[in-house]
Amino acid sequence: MQKDSFIRIFGKEIKIENIDFENEIIPRIRELLRADNFSILTGTGSSHNVGSVLFSKNELELEDGWIYKELKGNKEYELLLELFKNENKDKIYGVEDFITFLYKLEFAEKLGVNIKITDTKEKKDYTVKIKDIKEKILKILKNKCVLPTLEKNELSDHLNFIRKIISRPINLRRSNLFTTNYDLVFEKAMDELGVVYVDGFIGGLKKFFHPESFNFDYYYPAATTEGKVSRMERVLHYYKLHGSLNWIQSNTNDTLNIYGIEKKDKEIIDDENVLIFPTPLKEQDTIGFPYSDLFRRFANTIQQPQSVLITYGYSFGDAHINRIIFEALTIPSFQLIIVSYSWSDMISKIYEKFKDNKSVGFIIGGDGIADWKTFVNKILPDIPSENYEEKYQEKRNNAKSFLNNE
Repeated sequence: MQKDSFIRIFGKEIKIENIDFENEIIPRIRELLRADNFSILTGTGSSHNVGSVLFSKNELELEDGWIYKELKGNKEYELLLELFKNENKDKIYGVEDFITFLYKLEFAEKLGVNIKITDTKEKKDYTVKIKDIKEKILKILKNKCVLPTLEKNELSDHLNFIRKIISRPINLRRSNLFTTNYDLVFEKAMDELGVVYVDGFIGGLKKFFHPESFNFDYYYPAATTEGKVSRMERVLHYYKLHGSLNWIQSNTNDTLNIYGIEKKDKEIIDDENVLIFPTPLKEQDTIGFPYSDLFRRFANTIQQPQSVLITYGYSFGDAHINRIIFEALTIPSFQLIIVSYSWSDMISKIYEKFKDNKSVGFIIGGDGIADWKTFVNKILPDIPSENYEEKYQEKRNNAKSFLNNE
C-alpha cells in the first residue's frame, strides 16, 4: 500500500507538500471535464459529511458494525451469521453479502427446502425464520441511510458540486452522475438549484420507472421561426445504481407502470418494499431489474470512445461495477481518476496494476487533499459554458425588441 496521501495524474506524480491545486491539479481535471463523454461515480464518501453512513470496510465488518451491535443476542441471527461465515472462510465480506446470502436461503425455502441450522455448542437443530432476520437487517440499513433535515448552508458543497458538473459547454454531451448511495442528498441539491435531472422516472404526482427516459433530453424553441431548437441548460443524467430510499415496489401494474416501480417525493422507511440493493424484485443469483438495466447503462456510458470517469468516495467494493470499469480500461481513449479519502484494499491493487498507465490517475488523502470539501472546491474546476453570455445577450435583445414593438 502507498503512503496515506498520494497524487498521480496523467502519469505524473505530484508532491503533496505545499500542493498548488490551482496550477497543478485544476488544469489537468479541466482537460478531462471538456471530454465529450464525462461521468462521475460517487460512493458514500460524498454524503458522509452531511450524516450518511460511511460504508467502509470497518463499518461493514459483521462483528464490529452497527447491524451486529443491534442484533447481538438474537439466536436466529447469530446462527445464520455463523453459517454464512463458515461458507465464506478466507473471503472479504460485508453486510450486503450477508443480505444476499439470506435472499438465497429465503428463495430456497419458497422452493420447499426445509432449512435447519445446527448449533454446534448445544448440538441442537433450529428452524430459523430467515425472512424475519432479513427484514430486520434491511430496516436497520434503511434507517441508517436516512439523512437529517438539511439546511441550505449544509448543502453548500453539494450545490457547488452540481453547479460545476452541469456547467460544461453546451455543445458537449450531458454530464452523467452515477452513485451507489441510497440517500437523497443529490436530489435535494438539484431541487435547490432548479436542475432538471433525468433519473429513469416519468410522471407528475405519481412517478413510475421507464428506463427509456434515460434517452430523453430537453430542448426549447429558438427565437426565430426557422424550426431550430436550443438545448436547455441545467440538465443532468442521474443514475442510482443500488436503488434509493424513495423507490418502492408498487402493487399497481398497468400500462403506465409496467415495471411495478414507483418513486416517492421523500424517503420511505418502514415500507418493506423499498428498493435498495441487494433487494431485487426477483430473488435470483444475478442482479434483478431495475439494477440490471442501470448497470447496463453504466457500461454503455463509460465504454464509449473518448470517455472520462472520475470516482469519488467509492472504495471499489462492488464486483459488478468494478468489472464494467476494468472493461472500459481496455479502451485506449478511456481516462479514470480515482479520488478517495483513504486507500482501500482494492484501490491499492488497482494502483499496483495500473501505476504506470497514464490513463489511470489517483488522488488519495485525508483532510485538505481528498475530502469532499477539497474535492468540490479545489479539485473540480469551474468551466462556465462558452454559450451562456451569448445566449443571455440574445435573450435580452429579443426582450427589448418585443417591448419596443408593444
